[in-house]
Amino acid sequence: MNPFQSDNIWKKKARQGKTQQHPLTPQQEWQKQVNSSSLWLGGGVVLLTINPLSQALGKKLESAAGSVLKGQQMGFIIVAVILTVIGCGMFQMTGVFVRERVPSAEQKFGFKENFKIMWGNKPFRNQLISGVLRSPIQILLSVAMTLMSYYYGNYFGDYMLYMIIFGGAIFGGQFIAMALVPKLAEKHDKTRMLIGSTIMGAIPFALIYPVYLLAPRDLDQPLWVAILFVVFALAGGGIGALNVLQSVMIADAVDYEEYHKGYRPDGVFFSGQSFITKLSAGISSIIQGVGYSIVGFSGDNVSACNEALRAGASFKDQFPQYAGMMFFLCSIPPAIGLFLSIIPLRHYGMTDEEHRTILEALVQRRNAQAEEIADN
Repeated sequence: MNPFQSDNIWKKKARQGKTQQHPLTPQQEWQKQVNSSSLWLGGGVVLLTINPLSQALGKKLESAAGSVLKGQQMGFIIVAVILTVIGCGMFQMTGVFVRERVPSAEQKFGFKENFKIMWGNKPFRNQLISGVLRSPIQILLSVAMTLMSYYYGNYFGDYMLYMIIFGGAIFGGQFIAMALVPKLAEKHDKTRMLIGSTIMGAIPFALIYPVYLLAPRDLDQPLWVAILFVVFALAGGGIGALNVLQSVMIADAVDYEEYHKGYRPDGVFFSGQSFITKLSAGISSIIQGVGYSIVGFSGDNVSACNEALRAGASFKDQFPQYAGMMFFLCSIPPAIGLFLSIIPLRHYGMTDEEHRTILEALVQRRNAQAEEIADN
C-alpha cells in the first residue's frame, strides 16, 4: 500500500481535529527546506544593499538635512522604511495566496516543555549546540558592509562595484551549493555532508585575514580582488550547503521525535531553529563589539575617523588598526566557530539508514491508524 494513499482519510480526520500532522514526501521536504534557506539569502541581500542605497540617498539629502551625518541618518531611515513596507507586503501576499495543508497538532506546549522536548532529542540537541558554536559567521554580513564602505570606498567614495563583486561571490556560491546539495544527498550521508560543508566554509573564512596581512594596502587591485572573489565564493558555497542540510536534518529530528515519543512537534523544532538564529545574532554582536573596543573603533574615534575620511584621508593607510580588525572579524571568529561546530555534529545521533528505518516504521504506524479510522 502506498504510504500516502490514505490521505483522504487523514484529511477527513484532520478536519475533525483528531489526528496529527502528515509526514511530507522527501521531495516536498527538500523543497520546503530550500525555500526556508532562501529566506536567509533574501535577508543577506537586504543587508548588503541597504547600506549603499541609504548612503546614496543620504548624499542627496545632505543639503536639506544640514550636515553629512544627518543626511546619512535620514537616508538610512527612509530606505529601511521602504524595505520594511515591501517586506510586509510580501508577507501579506504569502498569507493570502498560500493555503495551509497541514492540520494543527493536538498537543500544545509551554516554553519549558518546548525546551525539554528540544534538549531531549539527541539529533536536535547536537544541532542546537553546533548552531550556537558557529554563530560568528553572522559577523560577516554586518562587518562586511562597514568594511566595504570604509576600505574600498573611503566611506564616502564609490564602492558599489566591490559590493557587487564580493556580494555576488557569496550569494552565487550559496545558490550553486543549494542547487547541488539535494542531488548529492541522494548518494551521501547528510551528516557527513554537513561536516564537509562546514569545513568547506571554515577554510575560506580562515584565509581572509591572512590575505589581508599579505597585502594590507593593495586589496583593491585586480589580482587581490580576484583572489578574494574566489575565497568569498567558496565560503558562500559552504554556508549555502550548510543552511540547507541543517534545515533538512531538523526535519529528520522531528521524525525521530515522533518515532520515539508518539507526537510530531514540527513547530517546536523549527521555532528552535529561529531561536538559534536570534541567539547567534546576539553572540556575533558581542564578538563584534569586543573586537571594535580593542582597537578603539567606537564613539568619538568613529566620528574622528569619518571626519578625516571626508577631508581626504586614506582609511587603509591612516587607520590600519581599524581595517585590520574588520578583516580579522570577518575571518578568524567565523572560522573558529565553524571548526568547533563540527564536534557536536560528529555525535549527531542518527544516520541516514536509521532515518529511513524510522520513516518506514512511521508509515506502517500511520497506515494502521488510517485503516482503524476507516473501520470506525
